[in-house]
Amino acid sequence: MRLARLRGVSRTVSAALWAPLVASTAPAAQRFWARWRDFAREILIVVLGVLIALGAQEIVNGWHDQSASAEARANIRAEIAENLGRMAQRDKTRACVDGRLAEIAAFLARAEAGAVQPAMRWIGRPQTWPMQQNRWDAAASAGKASLLTPKEQGDYGAIYANTRDFQANEAVEQLAWAQLRGLADQARVTPQQAALYRQALQNARYAAWLINVNIWQASADAKKLRIKPHTDWVGSRGICIASDTPFEEAVRQTGASQLGEPR
Repeated sequence: MRLARLRGVSRTVSAALWAPLVASTAPAAQRFWARWRDFAREILIVVLGVLIALGAQEIVNGWHDQSASAEARANIRAEIAENLGRMAQRDKTRACVDGRLAEIAAFLARAEAGAVQPAMRWIGRPQTWPMQQNRWDAAASAGKASLLTPKEQGDYGAIYANTRDFQANEAVEQLAWAQLRGLADQARVTPQQAALYRQALQNARYAAWLINVNIWQASADAKKLRIKPHTDWVGSRGICIASDTPFEEAVRQTGASQLGEPR
């Protein structure tokens, strides 16, 4: 009994001593956790705000990239269509180019055989067209071309490669024809002259073949992309004028500008 009473007294004393301490620390603990909850809430709000801002910026950037790529695609396709239109005009005179080359070859063969024959009054030249690449270069330098899919970049790049080669082959061809025009008004040629003309003839033939390849490849690639040639271009058909036409009359028939035609 005495031991039980002592234990009861001990518990009563302990409770009396700890009660003020617990009473004093409980509000402080509550305030501490309340502050942490407020701080965590503010951190969460800030994080959510940053994430929303980043997401909105991504959406804006996506819209901008889509608009930029659509603009680049439209400009590139329009430029390719213009180049294809020029190539198509050249292709329309293919038979005339081949016919004039065959006529020159026959003339040289007769001249080398010593035959007397009338001189060719008009030689002419094939059409020459500049190929544009400004819009492709502008899109590439502005970083817009990289927004296109890799396949698009490859497809457009292949067409531009052919248009570049087309223009380079035109330059070689025009030099060969400049030499061939030396045959105009010549009824006779020496063996040495004939050899030079035959070399020019071979260069002209090969350049014409390369140009035909460029036209075929560019047109085939563009057809896969559903790019149609521009139809507003009109080229000179001077190469189709008969070789016995006097120079001045031939120039008039070509409708050449004030610059006329080279002799």
